[in-house]
Amino acid sequence: MSGQGRRNERGAAVVEAAFVLPMLVMFFAAIVDFGFILNDLQQVNNATFRAARELSVDEYSGATGCVADPATAPDTEKLVCMVRNFSGRPPAETYVRVVPPASMTSGEQVLVCLTTRARSITGMAEPLSGEIWLKSARYVRIESDEVDVVAHSDTLPAGTDWTWCT
Repeated sequence: MSGQGRRNERGAAVVEAAFVLPMLVMFFAAIVDFGFILNDLQQVNNATFRAARELSVDEYSGATGCVADPATAPDTEKLVCMVRNFSGRPPAETYVRVVPPASMTSGEQVLVCLTTRARSITGMAEPLSGEIWLKSARYVRIESDEVDVVAHSDTLPAGTDWTWCT
């Protein structure tokens, strides 16, 4: 009788594993996606910080690739280019806003904002990641009187706005 009971239990363990294993795989895939989304958020924050810092000292070393001539391009164009380059995301997927002060003098602050959609690596967060926007806003104090930035605001997709960037 005990041999008969063991055979039935072995079958039950396989059935239980068949139910639990897919849920565990989905759980671990969600953890991986969450990690990649956090990494992307850190990259967005770092991009905004680095570009804002270079703006404050009037140094645009990251403005290559999307500005025809960094030596003659306007400061705003170089700043937007740097934010996009530093973000590590395709330029078409990044949206930048620059809010300069009333007077561009040393000591005043410029606001630099960047937003982009989160992306799913494993596909498990794909239904959610299209709705998650990674956002970063940085105020930076101008340290050089040679900085000349004008307001810039990329057009965001429908359903989103710049109200958080203030």
